[in-house]
Formats: sequence, structure tokens, C-alpha cells
Amino acid sequence: MSFGRERLRVTYEALEVRREILGLGRMRRYPAGRIEEMWVATPYPTAKEVEQGLLRLNGAGEVVAFGAGLTPQEAGEILQAIVSRFPNYRRALEA
Repeated sequence: MSFGRERLRVTYEALEVRREILGLGRMRRYPAGRIEEMWVATPYPTAKEVEQGLLRLNGAGEVVAFGAGLTPQEAGEILQAIVSRFPNYRRALEA
């Protein structure tokens, strides 16, 4: 994202990504049971990957990028925080 902000909300039931500009935006919801994989895109990201987001998830066959502007280390720390707080996501990380 070139400007605006991205919010990530994680619960036992779902992972929600909201991208907003000036308070307006769109929220996408991915039910926990449908998330098949979660990963950090690459240790050596391109500028485009950083803008799209280095965090990836595969939910019901759709690959989604989020975490815009994060470094690979930050993205990895976020994934670890998600699975330590919400163990039901661990299987997606280990896929």
C-alpha cells in the first residue's frame, strides 16, 4: 500500500484484513478453518512484494497478500505471534 493503513484482526474464528484510506476501506474475512497455509513471501523481497505485503495466506484456494510495508523479520514475528496466541492457526503455518 502506497498510503493508507492496513489492519489485521485475528480471532479463533477468523483472520480479518482491512485496508483503509481516510477511514474508508474494505475488510476481507478468512475463516480459520478455511486457511490452508500461512507464510512469509520471501527473505529477499522486491519493492512490489513489500508494497503488497509479505504475509501470505492460502484460504480456500485464494492466495492473499497482506502486511504491507513489513520487513521479512517483522512478518515472521507476526506469524509466530498469531500461532502462539491462536494455536488453531499452527497447522496452516506448518503446511
